[in-house]
Amino acid sequence: MSKDCKIRKVFPGGNTARGFYSFFDYITGDNYTRRYIIKGGPGAGKSTFMSGISQHMLKHGFTVEEYRCATDPDSLDAIFIPEIGVALLDGTSPHAIEPRNPGITDDIIWLGEYWDKSKLLKHKEEILKLNKKASKLFRIAFSHLKEAGVVYHEWRSYAQDDFNEEEYNIALKQVIDDLFKNVTEVNYNAKHSHFFASAISGKGIYNYTQSLIEPTYKVYAFSGMPGSGVQKAIGRIAQQAQEFGISTEQYHCPIDVDELDMVIIPSLKSVVVNINQVLSKDNSFFDYKQIKAYVNFDDYLDYRTIYEFSDDIEEAKKRFYHLINRAIDLISRAKVIHGQVEKYYIDAMDFEKVNVKRQKILEEIMELAKIKD
Repeated sequence: MSKDCKIRKVFPGGNTARGFYSFFDYITGDNYTRRYIIKGGPGAGKSTFMSGISQHMLKHGFTVEEYRCATDPDSLDAIFIPEIGVALLDGTSPHAIEPRNPGITDDIIWLGEYWDKSKLLKHKEEILKLNKKASKLFRIAFSHLKEAGVVYHEWRSYAQDDFNEEEYNIALKQVIDDLFKNVTEVNYNAKHSHFFASAISGKGIYNYTQSLIEPTYKVYAFSGMPGSGVQKAIGRIAQQAQEFGISTEQYHCPIDVDELDMVIIPSLKSVVVNINQVLSKDNSFFDYKQIKAYVNFDDYLDYRTIYEFSDDIEEAKKRFYHLINRAIDLISRAKVIHGQVEKYYIDAMDFEKVNVKRQKILEEIMELAKIKD
């Protein structure tokens, strides 16, 4: 059990240029003691169920990893308690999860057991219409995000083809040599997780990078405009860690999932992070006293070319942010409609019975915690 219990927040899925993109399989991987897969309708209490258990475990000194919903960051998609290997996960669409070993390592919690179906059926037509409308808004939002992805590629193309590759590689090699200087053996049991630290949500852009960077970590801070090679550099460092057999946590760009905005290397107590993320208004993720090295990749650009296309770059930026804001507005409207559907389910639920079930599951988890002590 950790003395320095804390909440680590990440997004296991994201609203991206490719639509909804899921990294849910990395929440536990294959290394877990028990998974509780919670199923039920909107408003059935899945997030509240997980939140209550999360708060209880924090009070008992456990670190809890909270996996937030990309559409509504106030809502939980999953929690994981790493010290005892226990996870609770929302198993409904768009991240449907099924048990791997039913009754042994995986249990399904069906909250539909506690609703009055007759109350829901009274509002069948309204619920179906609302769900259809919300789905339409999400489709339009994802079309805007897809277009934003195209514009983002244009934006970064202006810098991508015009930088001093030799100086870029020298700067990157210096960071890699410093970061891995004490690594002598290859570990063949390394594990690599993939998530999002930020999300395009119905409440705007959310970023939980700060909850992930430990105060004792050394920070390698990279900056630069899109196309300057920041994300490429972070990807190369992640690849180098994998070749050394060092476990990593890799956090992807929410607009382009092929790119990395951050890699954390816990065994080296180090983090490499993009401090010029295009989808973050505040990039103050850490105490600047933690910075071990800072590299501004804009220094290796050919500014004659940048100046030549400066008007095009500004126009691309404006189109990009317009499309992102439009998508956020559409997701927000879909979220409001989703909230209307939730009200019908809330009115049909017997939450006293849900609370009894949660207490029973909590007792099981605490028993597992005692076994691990």
